[in-house]
Amino acid sequence: MTSSRNPEFDTQTEPQPKAAAAGRITSAIDRFLRLLSSVPFGIALLMLLILMSMTGMLILQTNVDGFAEYYAALPPSKQIMYTDPIVRILQKWTGADLRGVNILSLVDIYRSWVFLGLLAVLSLNIVLASIDHFPGAWRYVRRKKLTATKQYAKTRDFNSIIASDASDGEPLQIAAACRANGLEPTITYEPSRTTVFAERNAWNRLGAYFVHVGLLVIFLAGFVTSKWSHNGSITLQPGGETATMQGISHDLDQVKVDQFALPFLVECTDIQQTLIRPEGGLESNNTVDWFTRVRITDRELGQVLEGDVHMNRPLDYRGYRFFQSSYQPVSRARSVTLDVTTSGGATETVSLMRGGVATLGDGTRIRFADFLGNARGGPGAEDYNDPVAKIQVLPANAGENAVPTTIEARPAAATAGAATAPVQAVLTGFEKVGASHTLSVQYDPGAWIFYIGSVLLIAALASVFFASHQRVWIVMDRDSDGERKLFVGGHTNRNRPAFGRRFAELVAALGGPSTVREENS
Repeated sequence: MTSSRNPEFDTQTEPQPKAAAAGRITSAIDRFLRLLSSVPFGIALLMLLILMSMTGMLILQTNVDGFAEYYAALPPSKQIMYTDPIVRILQKWTGADLRGVNILSLVDIYRSWVFLGLLAVLSLNIVLASIDHFPGAWRYVRRKKLTATKQYAKTRDFNSIIASDASDGEPLQIAAACRANGLEPTITYEPSRTTVFAERNAWNRLGAYFVHVGLLVIFLAGFVTSKWSHNGSITLQPGGETATMQGISHDLDQVKVDQFALPFLVECTDIQQTLIRPEGGLESNNTVDWFTRVRITDRELGQVLEGDVHMNRPLDYRGYRFFQSSYQPVSRARSVTLDVTTSGGATETVSLMRGGVATLGDGTRIRFADFLGNARGGPGAEDYNDPVAKIQVLPANAGENAVPTTIEARPAAATAGAATAPVQAVLTGFEKVGASHTLSVQYDPGAWIFYIGSVLLIAALASVFFASHQRVWIVMDRDSDGERKLFVGGHTNRNRPAFGRRFAELVAALGGPSTVREENS
């Protein structure tokens, strides 16, 4: 027996090559998207990010003070390993100039392409996983199960059967008992039965998504920090000002100092050093605190800010944070106390701040111009072996264009000043301070984004772990013996012991036993 097919009436067609290829592409895309949205894949990415973050903590990063010394002390093999060996290999193979490229530099790991790429993929994983699972969680909020059968109530994790009074007001009484136990009730009347559904904390089902939002905000902060943050330092002495900061940048095996412009002017008005022993030197082990008084002039915003930068209290302005970093222990004085004798023979005790001016009894004006702790210079510039205060003097009858005379004030035991000087001054005391302070400057526009994300994450985690979605169904129906009863069933998504106590209190309030049956316990 033979058969033949008439193509005109044959309904079985061979798969077309293009359609099969398109199907394979679609299937591959689906598998890829399922991988991207899978929870195990997200956990694996998170573990990799944690390992890379630990590496960044164990290996000193380029934006940390002392990096140049740390890097110089590394053996050549570690210098190569820490400074992006992938880029080095690509340079050797291709001959391309890849300076500035950071694929995986262990000394700048948070700005590396690998770290930022993992952040981006993990963020995409969180978004896709949330999209996949959100409808199921949203169902608990918008599509509540308001009705139930007696069999459904009897098979819940917590269940009990209570005698019913079969009165018309019983549903309202049950609803009142639910409210008294912290559960919000809804009554549904049906021809054969009545259901009171009560719940609390339905929003807890969405807690995981608030956690996701907090993580995404923190990841965004990390990206913003990696792209636009700057770290550097400024060195200030009284009367000095600057609108730039110096920062170290690392480009493979080169460490160089870059200048970064500040959007405002920083002026030093005063520096001070609080010593443990005033008679001691400027050593750090004899210092309680360094602080620098600054005036920030912001022409863009048209405002001026006065502030102090202490050792343990930084100053914040427009995303820039100023810390005490180091000091230059060249012996100087913040203030001096002088015994000044005028040409008339009168002696006055005068205290002057750096740059300060005082008027004597006869009208002579004196100004504290400079101070050297060791006028002889050379080694020991940080000591106070030969203290000299330089004082500018203007006689009372001096004109506006008069040039002041500079005299030197030394301790009484030192050589007296020139007899022809307009006044004689003896240095009787001074407040020790270094020549200048170096402030570490950090600009991190992602800091506030990180703080917001952290608050969201902590609040979300607290809502997830310290609250639970608790649901109770009270079904008024006839039992197999024909008697009308209350079939009570309850469920919670976490913290079963706490819900068990609440469920027992509700059952007792409805006239049932003080202990209830818990399934799967």
